[in-house]
Amino acid sequence: MNPMELAKHMTNHTAVLSALGYPGLSIWPITFYEDSIKSIVLAMRNANIKRFIGITSTYSKYQSIYPFMIRYLIRPIISRTLDSMFNMEQYLEKECQDLEYTIIRPPGLTNNSIIEQEVKVCENDYYFPDQSTVISIPRANVARFMLDILKDNKYIRQGIAIGMPKNTN
Repeated sequence: MNPMELAKHMTNHTAVLSALGYPGLSIWPITFYEDSIKSIVLAMRNANIKRFIGITSTYSKYQSIYPFMIRYLIRPIISRTLDSMFNMEQYLEKECQDLEYTIIRPPGLTNNSIIEQEVKVCENDYYFPDQSTVISIPRANVARFMLDILKDNKYIRQGIAIGMPKNTN
């Protein structure tokens, strides 16, 4: 991504929302997310934009407290992508204190219709320790959530896990 080219498209805007995704799995390290965020941030600074909302994923940071299935089955399969996401998050936290960023960490994304239910938030965490959410969320719910927090100016300089609550009926 060319930051100067990106900056041209950011002129006269107040925020950048990023939902970039890496296609497929890789057994080799990838740098997609950290490379992308560096270009985006440089373009934002050139265009004088302070607000950034971006998507990574739940479990982007490895922690030994994760459930067994996540640690030994799911995370190893997608670890290269999650590691690159975590590097992106670290870059924002360490190098971008001049920006008003929010990192959104949803579980698996689906193309299902929007669910008319409020999205649950776990602030400053990589997952829901109480396992109170389901394992997937419609992209439409994530998009609406991003627009809602942009409007409300919530979760500045934070990473948050989001999810749909488990059905309690």
